[in-house]
Amino acid sequence: MKHLPPVTAGIALISLFVFAYQSSLTGDQRILFILQWGAVPYEITVRDLPPTVPFPVAGTLLTALLLHSGLGHLAVNMTYLGLFGPAVERALGRWRFLALFLLCGIGAGVAQVAAFPVSMFPTIGASGALAGVMAAYVVLFPRVSPRTIVFGVWCVLQVMLALDTLNTVQQWTGGVAAWAHLAGIGLGVLLALLARRWAAFVGSERMPEVSGRAARRAV
Repeated sequence: MKHLPPVTAGIALISLFVFAYQSSLTGDQRILFILQWGAVPYEITVRDLPPTVPFPVAGTLLTALLLHSGLGHLAVNMTYLGLFGPAVERALGRWRFLALFLLCGIGAGVAQVAAFPVSMFPTIGASGALAGVMAAYVVLFPRVSPRTIVFGVWCVLQVMLALDTLNTVQQWTGGVAAWAHLAGIGLGVLLALLARRWAAFVGSERMPEVSGRAARRAV
């Protein structure tokens, strides 16, 4: 953790802490915890159901980013965060990176709710936010590398999964939130392009590092 930039390290530590707490709960308690703090489309579009949250239910689009369905889910997300997060955070700066992560995560949740507005299954995990981080990496470091290949394969898989949901009952049975992932990708690309344009407009000294020292550190 000591080699990770602060926001990337903070996201990882909070996610690990929340997962440790989840794991300490009994089976029924764990389910209720996820139902309470996860983003349930029906509750956002219709009404919040017990167990309720002490704030507007749309806020679960944010709290859901810190929940994971199991150790495998957590491990995959933390791997993607470790691979892509540090380079993007160093290129954008900590506050822009945090904004990117949160906006992509919330936007991904909104897309999943829009796709399946009356689903009773909670959307949880930071996958949509990390999809945006990975997309931003490709925009900021536009060259072929192992990371871009991983991202390309992952994108193809998400498109296939999203199309599959059009002809199945996945929206009623849960599964991978592919539409959330695709929304995260789109937002990540858009926000990274805006960041580059803004940096060029104000003459930022940070963004030019993308093609120099920061790019070498990202390999």
